[in-house]
Amino acid sequence: MVDANSGILRINLHQVKELDAKKSMAGKWSPYAEVLLNNRRVLKSKIIKRSNNPVWEETVEVFVPDITTASVKIQIRDDRGMAADPHIGHWEQNLVTALAEGNVKKIDWHSVRGNTTGKLKTTFGWRPITLCLLCALDEFS
Repeated sequence: MVDANSGILRINLHQVKELDAKKSMAGKWSPYAEVLLNNRRVLKSKIIKRSNNPVWEETVEVFVPDITTASVKIQIRDDRGMAADPHIGHWEQNLVTALAEGNVKKIDWHSVRGNTTGKLKTTFGWRPITLCLLCALDEFS
């Protein structure tokens, strides 16, 4: 599955379904998602107003220097126009496991944890890259 420790990670953020409406202010959330790689935000989705089943279909590609130490976290927040929008829920996992579950076990729905219930759909792709600093230096000599 993983041929090199460094590579390009593609994260496809599809949708969330069945967010718990009882905990929202008006029975409907205005959710958006933040995708974090090693606690650094790499994607903030668009806001879907008044929906407990938002569909985003957004993609980001990012370089990962070492997959063995990388983790991915997706936070779902409610847009209220505040400095810190309330946390609805999240899903997180180390990257090696996330890729194995998606590519080998074909699992792309994940349970949302935290303040609410729901299911998050994502898919991941991995393109290994072999880095060779000495090879690059030889080209310049």
